[in-house]
Amino acid sequence: MQTFIDTATQKVYQYEDDVVVTLKNGVYSFSTSFGTSLNTPSTLQPYTIPAPTPAQLLSEAQTAQIASLQAAFNTAMVAPVTVTLASGTSYSFATDTQSLKNLNESISANISNATWTPNFWYTASGSVATPVTYADLHAIAEGVQSFQVPDIQNLHTKIGEVLAATTVSAVQAITF
Repeated sequence: MQTFIDTATQKVYQYEDDVVVTLKNGVYSFSTSFGTSLNTPSTLQPYTIPAPTPAQLLSEAQTAQIASLQAAFNTAMVAPVTVTLASGTSYSFATDTQSLKNLNESISANISNATWTPNFWYTASGSVATPVTYADLHAIAEGVQSFQVPDIQNLHTKIGEVLAATTVSAVQAITF
């Protein structure tokens, strides 16, 4: 990679190594390997991008770690619950708000029908229609309702710790 800076605007330009750079009378010109001239400012000069400062590295690490913490929290918010059905088989079921709403509506709609007409419920992956009884449906609903939602204050505390950390390694040690 060839790097130049426009001395008039301070804008950095980078060119692939196959771009031909020619210096004539103090002005650089650029062309493709096929000889086609590139339209570039006449004020470009070779430039070496400075290494990031420790403060920049810390800021980048903090931004990345906060994103990681938020992603882990979001994943934990919808982690599946495992429920053992009357058949003795255990399956994982979704815990998101829509799944709970669907469960409650299904139970309410079939309150007088202990035979539970559809006779199946989808697992957390959404790809397996699992045979369930009406009692199983209640067990799934109880499992989903008892799901321990992660503590948002814990996330906020960890983000505060990340922002207070003074080294990249300290930032990266803070996990959800």
